[in-house]
Amino acid sequence: MIDPRTLQDKPSLTIVGLMSGTSMDGIDAVVTEISGPADAPVFRQLGFVTVPYKDKLRAALRDVSGGEVRSAGDLCALDHAVGDAFGQAALAALRAADIPADRVDLVGSHGQTVFHDASRSETWQIGEASRIAAAVGAPVVSDFRRADQAAGGQGAPLVPLFDALVFRHPKRGRALVNIGGIANVTVLPAGRGREGIFAFDTGPGNVLIDEFLMHATSGRVAYDADGKLAAAGTVDEDLLAAYLEHPYFYEKPPKSTGREVFGAGFVALTLGEWGRRGDRIEDATATLTDFTALSIAGSIREYVQTVAAVEEVLVSGGGSHNQTLMKRITEELDDLTVAPLESVGFSSDAKEALAFALLARETIFGRAGNIPTATGARQSVVLGSVTPALTPWGDGSP
Repeated sequence: MIDPRTLQDKPSLTIVGLMSGTSMDGIDAVVTEISGPADAPVFRQLGFVTVPYKDKLRAALRDVSGGEVRSAGDLCALDHAVGDAFGQAALAALRAADIPADRVDLVGSHGQTVFHDASRSETWQIGEASRIAAAVGAPVVSDFRRADQAAGGQGAPLVPLFDALVFRHPKRGRALVNIGGIANVTVLPAGRGREGIFAFDTGPGNVLIDEFLMHATSGRVAYDADGKLAAAGTVDEDLLAAYLEHPYFYEKPPKSTGREVFGAGFVALTLGEWGRRGDRIEDATATLTDFTALSIAGSIREYVQTVAAVEEVLVSGGGSHNQTLMKRITEELDDLTVAPLESVGFSSDAKEALAFALLARETIFGRAGNIPTATGARQSVVLGSVTPALTPWGDGSP
């Protein structure tokens, strides 16, 4: 059994990072070795997999996050099921890396967000950490967001620390955009450390496109592969203009959002307009894609370029694979260099899982993991709760 307190004496740590975002399509699991000092960590990515949720579990998560009322017993079972799924994803990543579980020093698990309301300082990520600790046999750091909220922050975004330590540049200002279910941006002024960094959620990422297609096709199409449907459609300019008047876009950073704002209700509105207007499915997809692109680009114009000099926009997350979405963002930000994260040697898909591996290391070392200018917290705080290692059994499933 690993004592988390002894990890501070090791020159490098083998950490599994686990993340599932607002899209709820599956679990990203990365195995990485992290060494180096606090202000200049060195990563060696050893393995990465994305493990899709089983259909029944994904449907339950979507229902709960969409506001469906469940009993306490049902929520407890869901928490355990997600924990088991995260544990299995960690083991799958270890198999992909050909690394035995007994070499793992630590697991950092973001869990699955089922509720986030920054205005009420409430957030909930499920995925029972003890189940993960039992599967892997290593200590688990989880529940990262609550400490920031207790310090007056919004609990999001938390990736900016990773962005600052890994992607800061001495001469070029950078904006790091991650397009998951929700899109967010971290701004890194040139030649700065943590000072001057700020971040916020720009609004929808993939969530509206994915959810619309799931409902419009009765589950036959889960996402717009490569943006092909959007590319074949025509944008409904009137509907687009109405969407862009959403009050969230007028809020100044720091700010964060989730499915509670851009989720079931917004998709229901889109489905209703789609049916009423008689648009093709390609047209509705094109409209939502343009809306997403303009919300990201508009946020950078309004809240980034007005206060910071940036030359590069580096894009990660599932949305970076949507060629139509990327094309529209690039067109709208034509004075900036827009490129996927791979252009600087990092995986677009693994980034957030790597970030929570790093945050787990920060927790074990007793170092703050939030950046107050990103979350709005009164102070920097150590994030997360530590669950001790449990002796694994069988295939990791209780």
